[in-house]
Amino acid sequence: SFQGAIAFLVKPALDDVFIKKDPSRLTLIPLLVLAAYLLKGFFEFGQQYLMSDAGQRVIRDIRQDLYRHMQTLSLSFFSRNPTGTLISRVLNDVGLMQSAITDAASGLVKDSFTAMFLIAVVFYRDWKLALVAFVAFPLAVWPIIRFGRKLRRTSTMTQEIAGNLTVHLHETIGGAKLVKSFG
Repeated sequence: SFQGAIAFLVKPALDDVFIKKDPSRLTLIPLLVLAAYLLKGFFEFGQQYLMSDAGQRVIRDIRQDLYRHMQTLSLSFFSRNPTGTLISRVLNDVGLMQSAITDAASGLVKDSFTAMFLIAVVFYRDWKLALVAFVAFPLAVWPIIRFGRKLRRTSTMTQEIAGNLTVHLHETIGGAKLVKSFG
C-alpha cells in the first residue's frame, strides 16, 4: 500500500534534509511523496468506483429477488406485517447491505494491505519498538470492540424506529383520503 511507502519515505526525508543537511534530497523526497499520494489517490478512486458499481448491481439483484419472493407470500404474511415495515425492509435494510458490501469489503482488503506494509516498515525501522507496540495493541483494541457492540445495538434500534416511522407515514398518508371523505 502507498501508506507504507509514504511512511518509509519520512525517515530518509528527515535524516537527509535536517540532520545531514543535504539540499539535493530536498527536491527528490518531496517529489517521491507527492507521487506516492497521487498514485494512492488514483488507485483509491478506481477502487471506490469499481466497488460502488459492483455494490449497485448486487443490491439491484437482491431487491428484485426480494420483490419476487414477496409476491409469492401468503395473504396472512401481509396481514401480520405492516406495509410500512415491509417497505422499510426493502429500502433501508437492503441499502445497509449495499453500504456493507461496498465499504466494508473494500475497506477490509485495503486496510489489510495497508496494515501489512506498515507493519513491515515498523519492523524494518525498529523491531524492538514494534514488539512493544504489538503488546500494547490489544489493550487499545478492547475499548473499540465494546464501542462497536453498543453501536450495533443502537443501529438495530434505529432500524426499528425507521420501520415504525414508515408504518406510521404509510397509514397516515394512505388513510388521508378515507378520513377526508368522511370529514
